[in-house]
Amino acid sequence: MQRYLTITAAVVLLLIGGAAALPAQTPTPTNPIVDSIAVEGNSRLTAAQIIGTANIIVRQPINYRDIQRAITALFRTGQFDDVKVEQRTLGGKLLLVLKVKERPVLERWAVRGVDRLSEGTVKGRVRLSEGRPLDRNAIEQSRASIDSVYHDAGYYAAEVKALELPQDNGQVRVVFDVKEGERVSISQVAVEGNQKYADETVVGHMSTQPEGFWWFQKGEYDEEKLDQDLREGLPRWYADRGFIDFQVTQDSLVPDTSSGKAVLHLKVDEGQQYAVGAFDIQGNRRFSSDELMQFYPFGPVLPSGTPMGPPVPFNRTDWEKATENVSNLYANNGYIYAQVQPEEIRRTTNDGKQVIDLRWTVREGSPATINKVEIVGNDVTHE
Repeated sequence: MQRYLTITAAVVLLLIGGAAALPAQTPTPTNPIVDSIAVEGNSRLTAAQIIGTANIIVRQPINYRDIQRAITALFRTGQFDDVKVEQRTLGGKLLLVLKVKERPVLERWAVRGVDRLSEGTVKGRVRLSEGRPLDRNAIEQSRASIDSVYHDAGYYAAEVKALELPQDNGQVRVVFDVKEGERVSISQVAVEGNQKYADETVVGHMSTQPEGFWWFQKGEYDEEKLDQDLREGLPRWYADRGFIDFQVTQDSLVPDTSSGKAVLHLKVDEGQQYAVGAFDIQGNRRFSSDELMQFYPFGPVLPSGTPMGPPVPFNRTDWEKATENVSNLYANNGYIYAQVQPEEIRRTTNDGKQVIDLRWTVREGSPATINKVEIVGNDVTHE
C-alpha cells in the first residue's frame, strides 16, 4: 500500500509539474491531455490489453484520480508484481508510460519432506492454481496453513518454507519444503475449575497422559485421542458420577520448542451433581412393570416411583445399558420393532438439590412372525 501511495503521489507531481509545459489547448492547468500511451515491461500481455484495463483514454484530460484508478485496476487483475506510471514529453506532446512487471506463471507446485503426516492432508492446504499468474498471497496463506496442520498435530518445531524456482521458459515452480522435527511430548496436564475431583484423578481417566518415570510413559501427544478425551471420555466419566452437565470449556497446549515438551491446560465446568429421583414405565403391555424393573440399575422404588433408601448418583453408562437390555428383551421375544425411549427429567427439590427423574416409554408394536424360510446353497441336503 505504501508503494501504491508513493507511485500515486509521484504521478500527481508529474502531472502538475508538466501542466505548465503543455500547449495552450490544455483545458485547465491541473488536467493535462494525454496525447499517447505506451507500455513497457510486458511480455505475456499485449499493450492493448494493459491499456484497456487501465482505462486511460488519449486526447482526454486526466488527473491523479484517473491514474490511481488505472493502477488499482491493473493490480486487481493479479497479473502484475509492480505497476509504475511515468509522464514523458516528446515533441511537445504528453506521453504516458505504463511500466509493468508481470507475474510469472505458476508451472507446477509440490511439497517435500512430508513423512509423519499424510501427504494428502498437507497438499489439501495448498490453494494454488497451476497455469495461472503466481499469487504470492496465496503462497503465504498455503504455507501458513501447512504450518498450522503440523502445529495441530503436535509438531511445534516444524518449519515450512515456500521456495520459488524460476524455469527456463519464464515460468516458475513452487516447492513447499517441510522440516517436520519431532512431535511435542506432554510434560504436565493442568486442570482448572475442578472442585469435586483432584487433577490426578481427572487426568488418570484420560487417554492423553503426561510423560512419567517409566519408559512407556512417553507423554505422547495425539490430537485425535485428546479430542476424544475432551468430547467423550471426560464427559462420560463425570456423567457416570452424576455430573451430567460437565464440559471442557477451554483447552490449550503451551509448547516449549527448545525442550520439545508442552503443558496441556484444561479448563472445566463440573456443574451440579444429580441424584436419581422418581422412576416410571409407560406403554408396556407384553411385560409387566415388575418384570422390567429387574433391569433398573438404581435400586428398588416404591409403587409411586419414589426411590427407596438414600439418594443414588445418576450413572449414564448404567442407565444406557439398562435401556439396551430392555430393548433386547423385547427383540428376543419377537418384538423386533419395539422401541424403548429413555427420558430424563431434571428438577430441583425444595432443599435446592438437583434430581433427575427417569422414565421408560415403550412402544411395543406387534410381534413379528416368520412367513417363509428360504435356504440357499444346500446342494446335498434338502430343506
